[in-house]
Amino acid sequence: MMPAMWSSETWFWPVITVVVIFAAIKLAKPIVHTITQPFFAFSMYFFAKLHNRMLGSKKTELFETMEKLLEKVEGDVLEIGAGTGANFAFYPRDCSVLALDPNRHMNYYLVHTKKYYPHVSLKEYIVGVAEDMKKIQDQSVSAVVSTLVLCSVESVEQALKEIIRVLKPGGRFYFMEHVKGKGFTLTLQKWNQPWWFYVADGCRLMRDIEDSIRKAGFKSVKCQSFEARNVGPFIKPHIMGYAEV
Repeated sequence: MMPAMWSSETWFWPVITVVVIFAAIKLAKPIVHTITQPFFAFSMYFFAKLHNRMLGSKKTELFETMEKLLEKVEGDVLEIGAGTGANFAFYPRDCSVLALDPNRHMNYYLVHTKKYYPHVSLKEYIVGVAEDMKKIQDQSVSAVVSTLVLCSVESVEQALKEIIRVLKPGGRFYFMEHVKGKGFTLTLQKWNQPWWFYVADGCRLMRDIEDSIRKAGFKSVKCQSFEARNVGPFIKPHIMGYAEV
């Protein structure tokens, strides 16, 4: 005879409760994501302006070699996670851009931003993720740009693999990302990660993105670390640079 502690009445309802909770979480996640996407696009339009004021000089430095690169390796610039067009202000004249973003609501703000930068040509807006850029042909773009994007992709390694695939020989991957900190900053990142993930559309605070880039298989990597000013204490650690194929 089964002991009372292992009777069906004892374990049935706790198990059912756990199953229902996990099922509810799984079902609610895409619903919540769908609801928050328009709000995130709206908030990013204003955050991008603020971020450019704080890190504009760094972005100018990041993209200063792009004009010469495009003279040498002619073609389009693919920006992954293009968002609301925050980088248009820093692109060289006559730059042709393919904008890729998983959030279709970003397109409205990106097109609006584009009006202020006639020196940039928006060739196409693609709704998609960096890990699966099947609409982009092999070795078809001169540069790929990612600013504050690799923190939120599902797989950094797969995204970098796709970036290498679409770049022409001699092309460059330009990046600026916030990264895993050290000491008390890392502690703050651990404390804030649970709620930040949902507020910042899947952002992971503790990724070692430089290490991933260096291991991805680029021919060369130029990277520098810096502390961003006037931003949240747990997103201060940044890296920027470019990697060549």
